[in-house]
Amino acid sequence: MQAHGLGRACALFGTVVAFLTVIPTYMIFYVVQPMPGVMVIKQCIFDGILIVLLSLIAAFIYRPTAAQPLTGTRLQSSQAPL
Repeated sequence: MQAHGLGRACALFGTVVAFLTVIPTYMIFYVVQPMPGVMVIKQCIFDGILIVLLSLIAAFIYRPTAAQPLTGTRLQSSQAPL
């Protein structure tokens, strides 16, 4: 996968994770505890941005390099796969 494609995929992944975790969490906080709505909206926005940035950082750290050799051993012709 190309570098810009990986970044887009991770940004999309971070957005999906934010919608599935951050927003429901803060909506529950808003319903259960007496919290101002503006503060909950700000928490959702900034925590969502944080999740997207963290997913981009993880993609940058774990990106494959072009000269990275394959690891592991190949099966000999006499060995059968498990």
